[in-house]
Amino acid sequence: SLSAYLPYPGIAFYSSTKRFLKDFSRSLRTEMIDYNVNVTCICPGAVSTSLFELDESKRQKAINSGVMMNAGKLAKKAVNAMFKNKSELVPGFLNQVFILLANFIPYGIIVLIRRYSRFLPPDK
Repeated sequence: SLSAYLPYPGIAFYSSTKRFLKDFSRSLRTEMIDYNVNVTCICPGAVSTSLFELDESKRQKAINSGVMMNAGKLAKKAVNAMFKNKSELVPGFLNQVFILLANFIPYGIIVLIRRYSRFLPPDK
């Protein structure tokens, strides 16, 4: 998940778990290299599943714009990356741009986005 790259207020447990899995995959890959075992960590953005309750037209717009990826297409990319012995796969141009930008977003900006938008859950 892309949430492995940036702590998300409101889903702290989710994003920290994804960070752990990304780091664990990288460590396990290093430990298993002498045994010819490959570990590939897949970090997609939004995937078209039932997790997102979208009507079909909005779902299709998200897929067409690159904001969301079809699950079957993601699975094919993941298997291809594994067979190419890639350590990590971040599919999609927008996702790769997000990761680059995430490194430069000050935490105060995240707090402001959470406070004044609907992108993140509100404080209770």
